[in-house]
Amino acid sequence: MTSHRILFSLAGIFLLGSLTPWIWAQETAHSTTRLTAQASSGERVGIDPQRRRPMSLHDVILMALRNNRDIEIERISGEQAAYQLNAARGRYDPEIATNFSFQSATVPVGSVLAGGASGSVSTDTTVYGASIRQLLPGGSSYELTFDNNRLTSSNVFITLNPQFSSNLKFTWRQPLLRNRGWDANRRAIRIAKKRLDLSDTEFRQRVIEIINRVQKAYWDLVFALRNVKVQQEAVDLAREQLEINRRMVAAGTLAPVEIIAAEAEVKRREENLLTAIEGVTVAENILKGLILAERTDPLWREAIIPTESAEIKTVPFDLAEAVRTALQSRPEMEQIKLQREINDLDVRYFRNQTRPQLDIVGIYEINGLAGRLRRDENPFSAGNRVLLNRVNALSELAGLPPLELPPPARLPKFLIGGQGQAWANLFGNDFRTVQVGISLSLPLRNRTAEGNLGEALAAHRLLEAQRQKLELAIEIDVRNALQAVETARKRVEAARAAREAAEANLASEQRRYRAGETTNFMVLTRQNELSAARAQELRALMDYNKAIADLQRATATTLSAYHVQIDRPPRDR
Repeated sequence: MTSHRILFSLAGIFLLGSLTPWIWAQETAHSTTRLTAQASSGERVGIDPQRRRPMSLHDVILMALRNNRDIEIERISGEQAAYQLNAARGRYDPEIATNFSFQSATVPVGSVLAGGASGSVSTDTTVYGASIRQLLPGGSSYELTFDNNRLTSSNVFITLNPQFSSNLKFTWRQPLLRNRGWDANRRAIRIAKKRLDLSDTEFRQRVIEIINRVQKAYWDLVFALRNVKVQQEAVDLAREQLEINRRMVAAGTLAPVEIIAAEAEVKRREENLLTAIEGVTVAENILKGLILAERTDPLWREAIIPTESAEIKTVPFDLAEAVRTALQSRPEMEQIKLQREINDLDVRYFRNQTRPQLDIVGIYEINGLAGRLRRDENPFSAGNRVLLNRVNALSELAGLPPLELPPPARLPKFLIGGQGQAWANLFGNDFRTVQVGISLSLPLRNRTAEGNLGEALAAHRLLEAQRQKLELAIEIDVRNALQAVETARKRVEAARAAREAAEANLASEQRRYRAGETTNFMVLTRQNELSAARAQELRALMDYNKAIADLQRATATTLSAYHVQIDRPPRDR
């Protein structure tokens, strides 16, 4: 049985070799803890605010590999494929059978020559034996049968009673054309092996997909938590502006209506904060659904605190190298290759089935017999003795010498005995039968085999077309992934510049407001612009990391990036 094991290296996290867009940042954990405390006014369903668990990307991926149900399903599917291979191999297991029977029969007879002095013959027959048969690689088969019989009869003409007979028969059949060297059983075993390899690649593909989903869910949670901080900062700015307005109204330098506008803006931003807190719960639940196995896991009541920090590192990507890596490493390419190999096995088998059935058959059989002599005379011998006595009496009156009966026919001594003597005669190999023959079966049209072969050849062309389509899809996928990484990097740069400009605009607007050169509306507008710019920069950073994850998936380097090794125990090929 094959059981997949996932080995996860704790040495570090690598992305495309040395391309690492993430760094370990303990500062992030402390910052996230603070913002969670700030947002504690928004209740999170099912979360104990006192229970927080810092987790790195490495931690959540490791938990997913241990607990994710999709991975467990694929692992079980691999075990099923291993059992199917074992079942296919079992077709070559020898089969042993035994038999035992007893029969007692009494039949009427209408002739004195039938041996029934009283008008009937009774026979008791005991049969017991064993056999072994086996199919062999190459299409040949053999069968060895061993039978014993014990017969007791009231037939007066049977000389040996009880009578023991034994039979040993060996039969060999070897195909010469159809099924020679490539039969249905060998095809089933080879296909089962390929399907086991296919389940391995499907398992590997599922692991890559799960890690990719975990990466994205992790960065979505990072964004959600950071967005809470952004919205909290927006609320703080609105409250600060409200206090400034109150002081200015008290000093008589601002109309009271501006307080109402500032209060309305505080409430609007508090609503945004609550929505952001809800987004944290949603993102966290999605991540927990990927990494937890049970709905009763204690982590469901804890708040996950990501400890990873996203950073941009400009890395030159080579398109040709990325595509070449993807074509060599993608599990889908290995799967289509294995499917073509399975199809080749089908073509070979169905082509073999179009041949005539020509078999050579050999039989070697030996027999043994023994029994105990009857002590009573048969009716013919008794009648002859009465007649002989009368003739001798008349001969004596006539002065002639008496006649004597010829000595009765005697069976050879090797036939006298019990079951042991029958076996001795059997293995003495004196009574044997040898038979050699050829069996020919020639279908007139054989449309079934021809149809199956045509279907297999058509499937071969179909798989070739699917391979070309898959290569084109991989080319597109890699190109899109590289473009997404480059676009996300430039978006981060643009968003960072926009955020810095928004900070400068807000600082300038606040100075002008305190100098009486602008309005409360413009200050609040600049604050909203800054909040939007911060959220956009944060989103761009997360999209960059998610784009890197997609590039890993597109080039099938996810496992090597995280030092994940799928260990498959060796098996007989």
